[in-house]
Amino acid sequence: MNFGISHEEAVQHLLKIWMVQNQLECQDWNIQQKWKLTKPDRNRNEEEAVHQEERKKNHNKFLPFNNVRVAPTIPIMPSPHALHKLQKGEYVELHYFTNKGLAEAQSISHSVDDNALTLLQDEQGLHSFVPIAVAKAKETVIPDHELMWPQIHR
Repeated sequence: MNFGISHEEAVQHLLKIWMVQNQLECQDWNIQQKWKLTKPDRNRNEEEAVHQEERKKNHNKFLPFNNVRVAPTIPIMPSPHALHKLQKGEYVELHYFTNKGLAEAQSISHSVDDNALTLLQDEQGLHSFVPIAVAKAKETVIPDHELMWPQIHR
């Protein structure tokens, strides 16, 4: 069948039709984009307002460190006495940082009531409740010059 036009003429004609149609669609697209930018997006503004309100109510939920994982172990801290001396910039005996000193710090409660009980571990590894005053009296600080290397090294 012959339609009276050559193959090349048909291609050129279809190309012109596509170009005109594409140009019209591009203009429509640009108009839509400009309209979206100038038109206030009520849904978006409402969502932002709700989000801002939630941030005000639950500000701790949105803190940047909220997703930090918690350590699986409890850190062993020196005694409050040693920490207080460190904060004041005073000299602290090495005994407070040895295994024995840290174990003593763990066994002593931070309570101010000396009649309160605390859990104390003896040399055999048995735990018992004793008054805090007794536990504090048991605390003996070994001077630095008397410490042996195995006591310092963990």
